[in-house]
Amino acid sequence: MLTGLLSLNLSKNHLVGKIPSNIGAIKTLECVDLSENNLSGKIPDSMSKLNFLSYLNLSYNNLTGQIPSGTQLQSFSASSFLGTKLYGPPLSTTMTLVPASDIVRGQVDNRTQVD
Repeated sequence: MLTGLLSLNLSKNHLVGKIPSNIGAIKTLECVDLSENNLSGKIPDSMSKLNFLSYLNLSYNNLTGQIPSGTQLQSFSASSFLGTKLYGPPLSTTMTLVPASDIVRGQVDNRTQVD
C-alpha cells in the first residue's frame, strides 16, 4: 500500500468502478482528486479516516448515497461533490445539480439554486 502518499490526482482518467474501500488506509493523504471519471457507488466510510485531508474533489462522477455524516468530508464545499447523486451536508437540500454543459449553453433557469 502507498502509506506515505500525500496527493492522489486521478482526475479525467476514464476510471470506472468504485472508490476502493481501503482508501482510508493511506492516512497521510492531504489531497484527493478523483473528479471527472465514471466512478460509481458510495463514498467509502474509510475516507472519513483521512484526518489530514485538506482538498477533496469527487465531482462529475456517478457516485450515489449519503456523504458520510459526522466526518471531515462534510467540511468541504459543495463544489467537491457537483455532478454526483450524493446527498447530505455540505450539500443543501435545495441544491439542484445541472450538467456543466447546460450552464455553458445558458440553459439554467431561475429555479436552479446553488447555496
